[in-house]
Amino acid sequence: VKLKVKRRKGTGSGKLEEFGQGPSKRPATPISRLFPLLALTGCRLGEALALKWEDVDLERARLTIHAQKTGRTRILPLVGAPEGDVAPGLLELLKAWRKEAPKAVYVLPHNGTGEPIFSKSAWQMVNARAKLDRIGPQMLRQNFTSYAASLGIPSTVAALWQGHSSGVAERHY
Repeated sequence: VKLKVKRRKGTGSGKLEEFGQGPSKRPATPISRLFPLLALTGCRLGEALALKWEDVDLERARLTIHAQKTGRTRILPLVGAPEGDVAPGLLELLKAWRKEAPKAVYVLPHNGTGEPIFSKSAWQMVNARAKLDRIGPQMLRQNFTSYAASLGIPSTVAALWQGHSSGVAERHY
């Protein structure tokens, strides 16, 4: 149901605006899919949203991530890395998602919007529903480093998997 809104633009005798505003829709890309992808890979939001099935090797259990920030490509092993198995649960999820949508181009569903999207307002909705101060893609990215450390993966390796240079890895981790 759309709510009719009337307001004056500017202060005082500004132009009267009238428009309809509906309830916020659910994000086209479900958080239930985006959250584990971000938390278990340490990738950036844009990298997760841009991830295509052609970048997922289910047999070799690895993701090819094309970094939007640096333009570099990196490989993230989900299982079988010498450092340890990073995300065997995510590998199983990816297999199930692929079976659900065998002809999909993108890993994350997007409800017919052309490509996966997840707006800032969607993160605000997640925070409100979870009754948290803040949770977002950057927090999940940072959490990946702690998660990897709990698995015994050296911080420099985790940082490189996230697309950081070795200098950044040494400074921040």
